Amino acid sequence: MEARQLALALAAEDARRQALQIETAQQESAMSGLALGLPQRSIPYDEFDAEYEIRDAIGRGAFSVVRHAVSRKDQSE
Repeated sequence: MEARQLALALAAEDARRQALQIETAQQESAMSGLALGLPQRSIPYDEFDAEYEIRDAIGRGAFSVVRHAVSRKDQSE
């Protein structure tokens, strides 16, 4: 009986570790630029400025300011 209990405990521990690895991978993926919908490449400011009109600041953080931007092409936000 002890051997069976030990085998079950080891299987449960392996399942817990695997679930933790999956959760960690999902969190890392969610934090990546692609998951956040950020562009895959940066563009020069003059190209960005030609495409978007920058408006009021809508948020501030320790290292950045988030501003409202509107497409000059179709006025979408």
